[in-house]
Amino acid sequence: MLKEKLRKYNIILASKSHRRKFLLKELGLDFEIRTKDTDESFPKKLKGKQIALYLCKKKAEAFKNELKSNDLLITADTIVWI
Repeated sequence: MLKEKLRKYNIILASKSHRRKFLLKELGLDFEIRTKDTDESFPKKLKGKQIALYLCKKKAEAFKNELKSNDLLITADTIVWI
C-alpha cells in the first residue's frame, strides 16, 4: 500500500547509513542514494532533538537547487544526548 502511494515520487535517501537503507528496502520502496558532504556543526544553544532536526534541515538544504517537483528527499541524523 505504501509503495503504491509513493509510486509517483522519486525517493532519494540522502544518507550513507546502512540501517536507513535497510529500513527503506524492508518497506519495499524503490529509492536511490545520493549524499553530499555537509558540515555538521550546529549552534551551541541547541539541545537534544533540536540538534538532529537542525542537521536534517541543513543536509536537505544542500539539495535544494537540484530537486524536481516529484522528488522526495529523506534526510536524517542521529545524536546521543546524555
